[in-house]
Amino acid sequence: MILVVGAGGLVGGLVTRRLLREGWPVRALVRPGADIGVLDAAGAEVVVGRLRDQTTVAEAMADVGTVITTANSALESGAETPEATHLTVAGNRTLIDAAAAAGVDHLVFTSAYGADPASPVPFLAAKGQAESYLLERGLRHTVLAPDLVMEVWVAAVVGEPARSGGAVTIVGRGDRRHAFVAAEDVAAYAVAAATRAVGSAGPTGGPVTGPADGPGEGYYLPVGGPEALTWREVVAIHERVMGRPVRIRTVVPGELVPGVPPHLAATLALLDTYDSAIEMDAVSAAWGITPTPLEAILRRQLDLVYS
Repeated sequence: MILVVGAGGLVGGLVTRRLLREGWPVRALVRPGADIGVLDAAGAEVVVGRLRDQTTVAEAMADVGTVITTANSALESGAETPEATHLTVAGNRTLIDAAAAAGVDHLVFTSAYGADPASPVPFLAAKGQAESYLLERGLRHTVLAPDLVMEVWVAAVVGEPARSGGAVTIVGRGDRRHAFVAAEDVAAYAVAAATRAVGSAGPTGGPVTGPADGPGEGYYLPVGGPEALTWREVVAIHERVMGRPVRIRTVVPGELVPGVPPHLAATLALLDTYDSAIEMDAVSAAWGITPTPLEAILRRQLDLVYS
């Protein structure tokens, strides 16, 4: 049995459906209020509960060999408050402790590129603390560290205002490069890591060195898209796909961004201070996963809007 934690979310839902299509038995842990109809209809065994609920998490671990967690609070209202960060850290600890107590063979933890316990961004700090705790517990694990997910960040910053005819707001100069990655690609790596481990073959390509290396048996895998893009290049791709120009306005770091929660605007300011270009050619070839271009995602979304 494979347990997917966060199955009601974007990446978690893709992971769950992909596992079920491949014939794996799946138990899906979703938070209260999530729409479980699709998961239930697809054949998942659905458990409703919060990650910090020790009893529910322990029950969800029964007869589980592998855990994939994609649980993510980045887009929730108030997600960057100290209280929310504390709950995120506590929830991840509860999950890791329950997996260790249940004798789970392998935990696939979906973190984030740039996660660090000392990060000024609470979301990245919480992910970094979870990575550190996972190492401390010595569980066999794979840490996936995806860069900015296209369907989340690109949609919020560029896609929504561009489609509505408004101006796209860029924080700073907008010339830093980031390896935007499709949610379906993150899901593909999570499933590959989990199912190859179940089959005792291990992730193809062997250990990947990185910040999560340390005590215990584990892999750390940064995950990016086919190319690193600037925000201005992302806007240009939207213009090409939509066939019309898109207005751009800029704000200095610290200013609010229309339509974007304040804590995400702070993250956008941080993104304007560094590049996150991830070389994926060797990894994608070894794992057999072809990175999805942003233009393909946008054309698919446009077809859905006008179909």
